[in-house]
Amino acid sequence: MAGKIKSVTHPRVSLNILSDEDVRRIHTATLDVIQNIGVRFPSHRALDIWEAHGALVDRQTMVVRAPGHLIEEALKTAPPAYALAARDPSQDLMMDGDHVFVGTDGCGVQVIDIYTGERRRSCLQDVADIARVADDVEEVAFHWVQSRRRTARRDRAACTSCAPSGKTRPSTCRREHLFGARGSSLD
Repeated sequence: MAGKIKSVTHPRVSLNILSDEDVRRIHTATLDVIQNIGVRFPSHRALDIWEAHGALVDRQTMVVRAPGHLIEEALKTAPPAYALAARDPSQDLMMDGDHVFVGTDGCGVQVIDIYTGERRRSCLQDVADIARVADDVEEVAFHWVQSRRRTARRDRAACTSCAPSGKTRPSTCRREHLFGARGSSLD
């Protein structure tokens, strides 16, 4: 287990790219999008919660349209700081505006292949490789796993490691990608 995770912190250093007016304009535009266009929530539980609080919910498209005042009221109840909780409480990360932590990006649906230099869709092997790097680099405080809905067959077809191997069973392909051929470790 690693020691206490270090943040990038300096009380006299501040990065303020946007003016107060810029922040206000972005906030107003965001409220407009949430109210008039909506946000898709592919979760029946989330749709129930939104509906119970007065949002307009389209269950067929799973799109929620919430009036600005509903969002503003919810923001007033949000704590000014919170912990991004770890399994081991000594590894919790305080999200308080004064600390910056480095983490992996969970939205990496495309990667630059380190062998070919080509941009391609990410595959399961990329998830495993990024996890190995994140685990080994002390400065990376958390690993945000990519999440996307693709079948193992598509993963296998897109993955440069599986294509030449001729793997035919997706479960074997997944297990070997994540845990190695023996299925026991990430080494």
